[in-house]
Amino acid sequence: MNKAINVALAYPDSDPLESKEEVNTLEVSMMQFPISILSMIFPIALYSLSEILIKNGKPLLNIEEDMPLRFLMATPSCLYSGILHFISFNNYRKEQYESQSGFYSLLYFILGTIFLLFSTTSLFSIFMLSIEEWNSKKVFSLVLLPSLVVYTSLLYTSCDLTQAGFRFTTTGTIDMLFDFLIFLCISISIAIIILQKGNDWEIYFSIISVVFALIRLFKQRYFPSMKYEGPTPKWRRIIPIIVLVIGIAIYGILGTLNFLLFHRHFFVNDQ
Repeated sequence: MNKAINVALAYPDSDPLESKEEVNTLEVSMMQFPISILSMIFPIALYSLSEILIKNGKPLLNIEEDMPLRFLMATPSCLYSGILHFISFNNYRKEQYESQSGFYSLLYFILGTIFLLFSTTSLFSIFMLSIEEWNSKKVFSLVLLPSLVVYTSLLYTSCDLTQAGFRFTTTGTIDMLFDFLIFLCISISIAIIILQKGNDWEIYFSIISVVFALIRLFKQRYFPSMKYEGPTPKWRRIIPIIVLVIGIAIYGILGTLNFLLFHRHFFVNDQ
């Protein structure tokens, strides 16, 4: 699955259905250049406009109090993440039933469960981030929402999680450097949120990761590199595991925030 997506990304003019592995057309199309970029920068752009458009000392776009605006801001990133991860869950579920190996059947069950949780967390976030006021529009707009797209797009671009692969597929010094810097910046940003430092450094690292991700996507679109197809060293198998751990941290934070918003909206506010 991911291997075929990588082929479609590296060679956008080729037919992804020519791959020997099953490819979902919707998954491939959502990974294409414009959609991932728009989903990534939309919340940042909307937040910037809310800070710029001020009349009589009041923002014309009030993210904290305007529910339709919060819905508009949250939907692209969460929908992008939710749909792609749900398709991955469905594909892993099929591979679980088709696998002849008990080990790989268990592996696909675990991967499917992880991506199902990623998907439901993303889609549920659209609802919760819309109905409840945000405590920190900076963190939501500049860190969490962009990180969903940066993480998701890079996961499917750089990693092959199929039974035949399960490896880090990026080649070329420049691409590997960008992948490393992107995941590093995301990790630092999420770690700062977990540690609750609240000094805006998580925002700086998040913006840096977005900039690197945009450069990476531009390069992949116009100057694609071949994907790694040779014998797989251990470090190429370890990286996807680390990437999944980063994803668990990102969606774990988002899921926790969803729970807190849900509790505040339906229980605390009703008392």
